[in-house]
Amino acid sequence: MDLSTGSLSLYSLNPTPSIATPGKLVYTHPLFTRLLRTQTSDLYADVNLAVFLNQGRGEVPYAFRRNESIGYPDGVAAANSNARLERLDAQMNPMTGTNPAYYRLYDESNGYLLINASTQATESYTTATGRVITVSSPEVRLDIVYDEAGSIRQIHSGLDGLADIVTESSQRYQINLYEPSQVGSKDSGLYTFTGSPYAVYDVQTTNSAGTEVIINRIVGENEYLTTFTYNDSIGDWVLVNGDTPATAVTSERTRTWLNANQTQYETTLRKKAPDGTVVSESVEIMEVKDYGDFPIKEYDGPKSYGILTEKTYDLNPSSNKLGNYAKITSIKYPTGNWERFTYETVNGKGTGRMIKSVSAWKNNAYGTADNLNRENIYTYSSTDLFDQRPRTVEEKITGVTVSKTYYDYIVDSESGEYLEIEESAAAPDAAYGATGNLRTTKRYYAPDAASQLAGRLKSIVYPDQTCDTYTYDYGTFSAGTDFGSYVFNVDNTNGYALRVMVTHGTVSNPDGIANKTERTVAIYDSFGDMVATERYIYTGSGYEKVAWKEFRYDGEHRELATCDSVGRQTETTWNCCKRSSFTDWDGTQYTYEYDTLLRLIAVNKLGIGENSSVYRTEYVYSAD
Repeated sequence: MDLSTGSLSLYSLNPTPSIATPGKLVYTHPLFTRLLRTQTSDLYADVNLAVFLNQGRGEVPYAFRRNESIGYPDGVAAANSNARLERLDAQMNPMTGTNPAYYRLYDESNGYLLINASTQATESYTTATGRVITVSSPEVRLDIVYDEAGSIRQIHSGLDGLADIVTESSQRYQINLYEPSQVGSKDSGLYTFTGSPYAVYDVQTTNSAGTEVIINRIVGENEYLTTFTYNDSIGDWVLVNGDTPATAVTSERTRTWLNANQTQYETTLRKKAPDGTVVSESVEIMEVKDYGDFPIKEYDGPKSYGILTEKTYDLNPSSNKLGNYAKITSIKYPTGNWERFTYETVNGKGTGRMIKSVSAWKNNAYGTADNLNRENIYTYSSTDLFDQRPRTVEEKITGVTVSKTYYDYIVDSESGEYLEIEESAAAPDAAYGATGNLRTTKRYYAPDAASQLAGRLKSIVYPDQTCDTYTYDYGTFSAGTDFGSYVFNVDNTNGYALRVMVTHGTVSNPDGIANKTERTVAIYDSFGDMVATERYIYTGSGYEKVAWKEFRYDGEHRELATCDSVGRQTETTWNCCKRSSFTDWDGTQYTYEYDTLLRLIAVNKLGIGENSSVYRTEYVYSAD
């Protein structure tokens, strides 16, 4: 279930009587990030506030040093996250107190979620270029309806349709999925719908303790059964795919402590065929700390195969290392390659920004000096610690600079438009802006431009002075009966379809040169699917269409057919979960077969007439 890039999942580490109730459903989506709680005591000595957000299927803590407005991910979340949290007062000014009015959660692109501390809810997402996106924006259109107990009752997406969650009993509920065309307006607080769901997830537990959960996905006459059974001896869930012993595939995870003081343990994940044969295996060795468990060794296959990846971390927490600790400091790969990482410290305090990565040059061993290997060196804005984007990237091989790239992010003071500049140095010692450097400049529409334009890419100027100019329009799209008869009507006030037009001109002739300039168009319908592309040529007095291609989809955004202006058509059919057949424009036909785990096991190329035999390619999977 996509539901506009969000995900709906059943999440429970242990059995519980309520496991097969909607209360155990978790919906994750950036715009539904929530403030769970704050903490002002039992913190590091120099930290005065910890903030906990729901990200993914758990809570992520952010710790704030005294006298700093910036908060860093804490615990195991810090290992792979470069997010930053800023505390703000009611006037949106940075503050250092323990009772903020708002928070900004910055991502690696320097966009941010705005979270209201009073409502504990996210209000919007603002891109680095200034485009503001909310749950009601045309590209999102998302709404969640909760029941009186606070459980999810419905999720409505203007792009994907409706998930209607119906409780059947205390041990069973169903998630019924409807296409957007089946969904109506709200009545008595719930969205209405017509017809039958295109898919149903039937969730039930077979006992009051909740130790066995059965999830059956039903699409038409097809069913896909998954069973989770809790195994007390291993302290984890055992997954079985399939509804009979002849087809069932089992996934189980075991955990074994490696020392008496329980600072390391080993987890083994095995998948077994119906006859009990192990078809895949992986092993992780985890380092246990008070603030999380870290994978330090990962085996791709049984340990005896020796296909090992090793990782090290900065695992010595303190407020001065906040931002850097728990970061990965090295990786050794089974191929013999390796990497080492160093992170920035400002005034003795970590920022979490990587300032150097070193990887093997030729066959150099892990312990060899940096200047004998390949180095990537990064520098950043010294005034904006929230910004994770490098300002320079320098690559060295055996101590010799082989490339240097500059990056700049500025706002045009006159137009308010955002600019991204990438400039490749012409020589190792060439400064930013030096003659001969190769510069690419991206310009974005100002945040206060019309809604279809605001914050979106406006133009790209390349080093050879060619220029791509972008325009956007909302509107309505109608497919028509025949291919090519589609219609896009501009409606920038109420339209949800989107047309993106790119003119490939030059800086001196941005609108085009007669008989040399091309314009390309992409049209997306109100469900976010690209439904048409077009090519135009500039004649000197206007643009003339020379080619088009149309795409058609089902309610799950799966491509069904295409046709271009030459008349070449393709067709695709689907079963419940995977592509079933494909017919190419030249008439070549393919069919596809899958195993219980929905892995591709065969592709059949079909013949016709006297050559009706099948050319078959089979795929076999094993623990190797």
